[in-house]
Amino acid sequence: MRIARVVVARLALRALGLIPQLFASIAVARKLDVNEYALYQTISTRVSTYSMFVPQVLGYWAYRYTVQGIRGSLKMYLLVLLLAACGGFLLAFTMARLMGADIPTSLLLAVMLYFVVIVRGLSRVLGGVRPILADAAEVCGKLLYVSLIALSVFVMDGLDVQKVALYQIAGITLTIVILTLETLVAYLREPLCTRCIREWVRGAWLPFLRHASMLLIAMDVLVVLNVIRDSHYTIAAFMVVSLAARTISWLAITSVAPLHAFVLETSDVISANNVSRIILVLFALFLGYIAARPEQVVAIFNPVYVHVAAAAQLVAAATLVTIMLNIVDGIIQGMDKSTAVKPGMILKASSLTRIVSSLAYLVLLYASLCVVNDQVEAVWAWAASLLAARVLNMMLIAYVARRYGVSLSLASLAYPIAYFVIAWLVASIVAPVGYSPLALQDAMLVLTGVVYTAPVYIVLVMLVDPGLRSLARLTVEKYVRVR
Repeated sequence: MRIARVVVARLALRALGLIPQLFASIAVARKLDVNEYALYQTISTRVSTYSMFVPQVLGYWAYRYTVQGIRGSLKMYLLVLLLAACGGFLLAFTMARLMGADIPTSLLLAVMLYFVVIVRGLSRVLGGVRPILADAAEVCGKLLYVSLIALSVFVMDGLDVQKVALYQIAGITLTIVILTLETLVAYLREPLCTRCIREWVRGAWLPFLRHASMLLIAMDVLVVLNVIRDSHYTIAAFMVVSLAARTISWLAITSVAPLHAFVLETSDVISANNVSRIILVLFALFLGYIAARPEQVVAIFNPVYVHVAAAAQLVAAATLVTIMLNIVDGIIQGMDKSTAVKPGMILKASSLTRIVSSLAYLVLLYASLCVVNDQVEAVWAWAASLLAARVLNMMLIAYVARRYGVSLSLASLAYPIAYFVIAWLVASIVAPVGYSPLALQDAMLVLTGVVYTAPVYIVLVMLVDPGLRSLARLTVEKYVRVR
């Protein structure tokens, strides 16, 4: 299957870039103090989402138009990105100042966000037409970023938030240069598609709803800042507790992102379902391990936050549902062949489900934070609100799928949950217990635990899921025929 090769290649490239990226995440989480880490994470994960709102709204159609070969659409989208990046610069500078950063630090973070907006927008659209190149360019940029982090930690005089922002800028610049030389040059030669922007704006209400949901979710930090007294610590603790699960979520969702374009081009839902089943089996193993040994995983990044590590169990469950949600949503959207001028009902309903669940998330978060007594309870409330909102979104998108004729059985939703529970139980039995203040020792504990867990987990999920057994048998038979 062509889509299987693309997904596997993307997964391999993302995993290659993930190893040094984890080192950088650990270094940043351990070396920055609570206030600096909360500031950096707020800018890089939340303010970046605010800044990407317009590019995401228009980029939804830019992605589809580029995949469908409409000339000049990517060139028009690049102009949108440049304007949005300017707005992101101002927004990041303002937020950094409000959180107590000095002017030089605020400027560096603002410049960092400027480049983040550009590279995220380009990666999103180019990932549909040149997914392997887009991932390879991103890996190169991350390797440069991580190399600079390592140089600062081991050779120079330590790490602070200004250096992290500067190194991030260097890595993103390299990614943009590679994308420009290899792909963008060809697209920039095309005539500017002026009708594209008109059509995107006319159809913008649909992706507006969709990405407004992401904007609402990113406002959780603003809720925490306004409700919790020592908000910087709560933000830093939640970011560390959720860091491993967020990394897995990023790896899984970006790997299956081509499913949308694949179904849009071919209407081959069966192949997309088979690939997504394999992805879910793989990542449920790691999420189940996080749920079984949260202290080990959190201690890798910073043992200071181990006392709130148990909340990672809820975040891991929410991440599994998020991956399921993105897979199902991408497939059913790919079945809708509409354009920006006349969006289909599947696209409309899918977008509405996301905004409803995002509003529910903010309401639940605010209500739960108002009744907590300490910071540990605040982190738990944050994680529980996230899980509840994701489950609600999954229920709504499953209803949309069945409502508009997409085959989606309850078993197909139950099996990934079974994978997660099996991994959790097996890891709870066979994985080593405890943690160390040293990141390398904790990483070895986690690696050993995953190695112990994986064989038993694979045997059990194969016994539980007949569809997975059938898929494995067909794959082996095809391989034998080829040989």
